[in-house]
Amino acid sequence: MPGMPKCIHVLLLVFIFHLGYGQAGKVDSLLNALPDENIQNKINIYIELSDLHIHTNEDSSQKFGMRALEMADSIGSEDQLALARFQLGKLYYHKDSLDRALHYLLQALPVFEERKDSTRLFNIYNYLGYTYFEKSDFTNALKYQNRSFNIEKEISSKEDMISRLSDIGMVYEYTGDYDKALAYYNQAMKLLRETNDKEGLGNMLNNLGNIYYNWNNYERSLDYYLESLSIYEALDDQRGIAVINNNIGIVYHDWGQYDKALEYYEKGLEIEKILENKRGIAQSLINIGIIYADKDEYEKAYEHYRRSIEMAEELNDKVSLAIALSNMGDYYVQTGEFDKALKSHKRSIRLDEEMGNMISVGASYSMLGDLYKKMGDYRQALDYYFKSNEIIRPQKLILNMAENYKGISESYANLGNYKKAYEYHLQYYDINDSLFNESMARKLNMLQTGYEIKSREQEIELLNQEKDKKELQLQIKQQQLKRQHLIGIGFIAAFALFTLLSLLLFKQYRQKKSALENLEKQHREIKRKREELIIAKEKAEESDQLKSAFLVNLSHEIRTPINGIVGFSNILEKNKTSPEEKKEYLAGIYSNTQQLLNLINNIIDISSIETGQISIHKTKTDLQSMIKEVCEEARAERANLNKTHIDFQLKMDVDMEYKYINTDAGRLKQILQNLIYNAFKYTNEGRVVLSCWNEHGNIRFSVSDSGIGIPKDKFGIIFDKFRQLDHSSTRQYGGTGLGLSISRELLKLMGGKIWLESETGKGSTFYVEIPAH
Repeated sequence: MPGMPKCIHVLLLVFIFHLGYGQAGKVDSLLNALPDENIQNKINIYIELSDLHIHTNEDSSQKFGMRALEMADSIGSEDQLALARFQLGKLYYHKDSLDRALHYLLQALPVFEERKDSTRLFNIYNYLGYTYFEKSDFTNALKYQNRSFNIEKEISSKEDMISRLSDIGMVYEYTGDYDKALAYYNQAMKLLRETNDKEGLGNMLNNLGNIYYNWNNYERSLDYYLESLSIYEALDDQRGIAVINNNIGIVYHDWGQYDKALEYYEKGLEIEKILENKRGIAQSLINIGIIYADKDEYEKAYEHYRRSIEMAEELNDKVSLAIALSNMGDYYVQTGEFDKALKSHKRSIRLDEEMGNMISVGASYSMLGDLYKKMGDYRQALDYYFKSNEIIRPQKLILNMAENYKGISESYANLGNYKKAYEYHLQYYDINDSLFNESMARKLNMLQTGYEIKSREQEIELLNQEKDKKELQLQIKQQQLKRQHLIGIGFIAAFALFTLLSLLLFKQYRQKKSALENLEKQHREIKRKREELIIAKEKAEESDQLKSAFLVNLSHEIRTPINGIVGFSNILEKNKTSPEEKKEYLAGIYSNTQQLLNLINNIIDISSIETGQISIHKTKTDLQSMIKEVCEEARAERANLNKTHIDFQLKMDVDMEYKYINTDAGRLKQILQNLIYNAFKYTNEGRVVLSCWNEHGNIRFSVSDSGIGIPKDKFGIIFDKFRQLDHSSTRQYGGTGLGLSISRELLKLMGGKIWLESETGKGSTFYVEIPAH
């Protein structure tokens, strides 16, 4: 699809609705009538002649349009001048001269708006929307398409509404706003089903397939493409069949099923040849060439690219030519012909710039950055990477930005600017982390949706039970009324018959009543089990959500130090560094390694605790020496967190200084270090204080800070596994939510306990108490 990020490699096809008029049979009669008409009528005839030639003979259309403009200007007719300008604007749009088209369209617009001519406003808004769309100015494209749509709702048929909804959806699709595109396409689909427009349905299903393709939902995309294909086959619409075969090939291509993709591409190519559609042939050749390139059959790839370029040049098809040249540039990169690769890419960029297709320009700049990097011209590479990001950043093309950051990092490293290299290396991995987190968020949403569906099914089951109960109650009431009636008859007819019938009815009543009681009992039991099930499901759901959030956080926490280790190691391996720089990078590697090691130890500990395999080993411990080690580690951690401005204090009772206690010194240090680390992490200004004293024969510690504090309603969950105050992917503070849980479980094994006091915005104090023996 022209203008989309993926079009640099494949050409995803769509159908675009265009306005057009054409009744060639009128031309002769209009020309014959010209000499006898007054000047106003002549202007109108020239405009109509221009319109009749707009799709068949652009030179004649331009000649007639300019004649109408000159005559309208000579008599000062504002209305006819506007009509002539509008006609020329349409003509230049069809000639792909977009700037001239805008010039005339915008000149005509104020007159139409002043006259409040709905029909002409609808048409000029429509053409302005198309023109801005072709220039990749999607903001203005949407503005005018929506204005056209608002008029069309009042003056047009369902068929016209379908065209406008499709056009607006296409603009959103090109901007990458696929949710809105899908909304408009679905509205159009609803109208298409009402009008039973099979051809339109085939087109719209193709558009929906494109949406899901761009979401990487290949299964859903393929479903829409295959449904579209079946419609076009039933209609024997060969052009539609060719387009869908191409798009199905693209899905299989992205799946890595190259032979299957090639099969569909070649089917499409054969149809294009039968139709003698040179543009379609050129586009199919491009995609087939890409398959051969991916299969490392470069000679075949080259031949297909060469033929597509020749055909696109013959047709002056700038879109196909730009894409073919870009792919030919990739071919030359693979064969090491860098000069030819530069020439192809730069020519492709010039064509995209002429068409205003800036997204493709941004992607091509990135390719040039890669090419210059391979050639060893790292400054030129950086220039093109930055140019690419300037274009693609507003479009939120995250993957493209990530690749640019990777190239920038490698280029800076090769230039010896290791600080910059490391900064962009982290940005590259941050984007990958964000994409992973988005994926996990989607899974959580799916989990929630599944739970809601199950709950709804249970509610329906209960409603059905209620309905059965009411029906049975109604039957009993009817039986009671019937019984009363029969009793009256029995008294009149015969006492014996009454007695017999009463006994039978009473027995039936007892059976019905017993059935009702059993049903009510079953209903209460179902309701009780449902409530238990809901509670259990809520707990399971909450646990799943917590674990999923934990996995997201864990991924980030693991990748962060690994990124640092890999980044510093690459710089040390590939580049010459001074002793001072080497010392700095080795310190960075050591710091990140320690962070990773602590994380792995926490994961091992929580696993050991859950499986009951952790044990406590008490030994005689010099309390003062142990606390001294804790303080040294705390000061080192404070430096690692860049928080040396925070004051760290130790307050230890005198009678504790030479005291020996019987405890697991390693586990006690782990607990205190974890509390101190958290205190530094959540404190931006002020102090952190470690205290130790004797409390009724037990040893009590506290870690106080002046940080952000903890809300009181979180006190009950703060020590739970995987719990954190904030699970969002953009948390200000890192962590996995395991530290406090591990500390509590260890203290239980040591015969101790942990609790806290805190106030939001005023800091926190965590208390730890263990027996001295």
